[in-house]
Amino acid sequence: MLAALGTSVLAGHEAARRLEASQHEALDAAAARLVDRLDRALSARWRDLRIVAGLPFMQDETAAPALRRSVLRQVHDSFPDYGLLALVAPDGRVVLDSREAIEGRAIANQAFLRAAMLGPVVEDVHEAGLLAGRPEEARPRQLLDLAAPVRDAAGQVTGIVVAQLDWRWIAALAGQTRPGEPEMLILARNRDVLLGPAPLLGRMLPELAPARGVAAFPDGAGFLAASRGMPADGSDPGPGWQVVARRPTRAALAPARALERNILAVGLGASLVTALFGWAA
Repeated sequence: MLAALGTSVLAGHEAARRLEASQHEALDAAAARLVDRLDRALSARWRDLRIVAGLPFMQDETAAPALRRSVLRQVHDSFPDYGLLALVAPDGRVVLDSREAIEGRAIANQAFLRAAMLGPVVEDVHEAGLLAGRPEEARPRQLLDLAAPVRDAAGQVTGIVVAQLDWRWIAALAGQTRPGEPEMLILARNRDVLLGPAPLLGRMLPELAPARGVAAFPDGAGFLAASRGMPADGSDPGPGWQVVARRPTRAALAPARALERNILAVGLGASLVTALFGWAA
């Protein structure tokens, strides 16, 4: 009887362990899917910038301003979540923009411009600076900036093309969490929460250790979580974000615990029946 009961305990524990591992794998897969969606979406925006920067009349400082502005406007109109596209001179002055909103103004972030003169660069999510917030919005718009150099035939930098993306586009890619689905978080390079539950927004999270497993968060200790970093290699720089998929431990592990109890109960019942027959014999 004790041997049969012990076997049931071990079988239940192993079945629960495998079910728990499948929950880990599901969270890891959810994080990987969102990383892939974000990466492909940002690659499409980088493709827009490369096309604009490669046009001969965008590289020619003597080209008609109306022609160069029309290109920026067409690209802007092709994707509703662009906040603004601008052609910026090497000295930081906005030469042209897609909405004629900030032409002639100087960009304050000189470090960003210097980096963009050397190659494509990303500035992480920030409150609207270049682009004024809309009057009807209660809080400033959150933007992600992409920039790439514009070079002439001799390879000299004649300008910088800057694209500002509305952060709500990224939030829409992540989507709303539906019942039974893991909750998705996006962390900035410095691990500030860019997307996630309201109590965590703007807070810095510690590194998940391990990258898959039970983790503590400021809004609760019991979460099963998996994290994936966005790729930083390739010709297009990534924003350095980390995607976290999590589920409350109680909900995530409830099927495993229930299975373990059921196997134990069946094993215990079978052991009792065997013992009764043995006693009767």
